[in-house]
Amino acid sequence: MLVWTLIKFVQPERAARIFEKFYFLGGFGNIAIYVVGVVQLAIIIGFVIGFQKRWTYLAVLFLHAVSTFASYKQYLAPYQDRNILFFAAWPMLAACFTLYYLPPPSET
Repeated sequence: MLVWTLIKFVQPERAARIFEKFYFLGGFGNIAIYVVGVVQLAIIIGFVIGFQKRWTYLAVLFLHAVSTFASYKQYLAPYQDRNILFFAAWPMLAACFTLYYLPPPSET
């Protein structure tokens, strides 16, 4: 997810095209893309350092689920272009769900 977040800073125009193609959200300028990138980066940093696990894990699960389901057209034509790479999102989604769903380890 970090790579997709960094694209928002390095190539905001590309990120805007992705928003338009997959999420049907057009008209984003660079500032809006940067704001989305900052929010995503904060969530990812919180996730990695274990800050408010319940909420950051849920946010990562939600963001990844949205991006996985938004790519449904690529799953229907897996052997066209590089669409087969989109299938890697499913094990990641399962891992995000597992992290969120499992109870936190007990502190002894």
